[in-house]
Formats: sequence, structure tokens, C-alpha cells
Amino acid sequence: MGSLTAQQNYFIAGDTSGVLYFDINPDTTLEIPGAYTYGIDIDLNGTDDFAIETNYSQSPSHTNYSIKVLPYGSNMVGYSYLAPWVTYSGDTTGYSHMGIGLGYGAIINEDRLFTDETVILIGYFDNIIGFFGHNWNPGPFIPVCLINEGSPDCIYGWIKVYNVSSSGITLDSYAVDIPATTAYVLPKLKDFNIYPNPARERLNIITEESIVDEIVIYSLTGRKVMHTRLENSTINISELQPGIYFVEVTIENTLLRQKLLVQR
Repeated sequence: MGSLTAQQNYFIAGDTSGVLYFDINPDTTLEIPGAYTYGIDIDLNGTDDFAIETNYSQSPSHTNYSIKVLPYGSNMVGYSYLAPWVTYSGDTTGYSHMGIGLGYGAIINEDRLFTDETVILIGYFDNIIGFFGHNWNPGPFIPVCLINEGSPDCIYGWIKVYNVSSSGITLDSYAVDIPATTAYVLPKLKDFNIYPNPARERLNIITEESIVDEIVIYSLTGRKVMHTRLENSTINISELQPGIYFVEVTIENTLLRQKLLVQR
């Protein structure tokens, strides 16, 4: 498919009317201590555009943790300011982009600061003065910019999070200013469908005149929880705990992926 088109040159934080919108149900918490990555496929085309990442490390002399937003490719994330990396000896060793959280109804447009580099929502690095005690802005909406294929134009969107603290972050939903009726799929993605979704005990995998070589299901943390071959177009997922997973299939040496929600 060619380039996507935004409906307007701005977006409203919290707006879900007539746009691509995904409710993370149930809400997903990435805990600290722990190192987790949650991919955000904001245009729902099968490829992650952003990721939320938690990091934690501890040694006898240092404790470091952070929650970050990673833009993939040329996509961009909104930020509030550049924070210097100032050591206790007074040296500035670099800078990092610090995140911003917008309130409901805030305007997301070109007047805001955006970067294609990693944005830190909250962090503590005990050997860096500049990050000590940095707190997350109170608004729940992280502004993002999806870069249109073959164009420098932004398609604005948001990622809604809450409970951002030294204990972790909870992901609620995300949206982008693309018409909800847009059919945006990767090549051959139409050959791979799963249902029901949400699923409970069994999952049906449907392809169009293609042979599925293997099926792999991963947890949000990237752990492989199932690896099997398809029999009679269905697999048993009764042993999976409720939550969000990624289903990957190999069709004619092509790897495709879709998100799966397991409920009980």
C-alpha cells in the first residue's frame, strides 16, 4: 500500500473518534525491577512503530532504572527538554530527551518538540546528577509522530499510560490520526488471520491457499511460550495465562505477526 494520509495537521490527546485506535485490554504493566519492552503498532499494520521499555540494574555501588519510549525508523516522540548528563565531578558527558505527558484535550501539532531519539519518561542514575529525581509530567498522553512512507510529514498520535513511577508503567491505549476505515496491511498479511481475538481456549488460524510451516507465540517480554505446527487450522491455547501475546507464523518462508489477547 502507498502513503497514508492524516485527516488534519494536528491531533487531540485522547481523541478516538473515527481514527485508528487500539485499547490495550487488559491494561499491561511493565514492572521495575525488570527489563521489559512493549511494542506499539500504532497504525495497526503488523509492524511496531514505537516501544515502551523499562530497564533496571543494580550493583554494590550503583542502582539505575529508567522508563523510555523508543521510536523506530524515522518516527518521533514528543519531549519536554534536554537534560544534561552531569557527573559528580561536574563534567557534562551528554544529553537526553526527557518525556512529556499531555492532559486530555491537549493539541498535538508541529509546535511541540519531537525527536527520533530515545525519550526518557522517568529515570534514576545514581552517578548522574542531572537525572536524579526526575519525575514524570502528570498528563497520561505521550505525543508521537508517525512519519508517512516516502514523506517527511507527521501523522500525529498519542500513547496513553499511567502509574509512571519507580515501580513501573501501565499501558492503557494508543491512537493515530488515520481514518479508522483505512485498510493498511503488509504484503501477505491478508493471508493470515486469527480468531476469535480475544480468545480463551482455542485459536483458529486461517490462511488463503498458503501452507503454515510453523507457529510461535511470544509473551510481551519476548519469551517464547509456544512453538507448534498447525493441525486442522486450530491450536490449543488453554495453558496460556490471560494477557497480550504475539502470534508469529511462517508462510512460504515469510514471517508474519499479529497480536493476540487471551481472556478467561
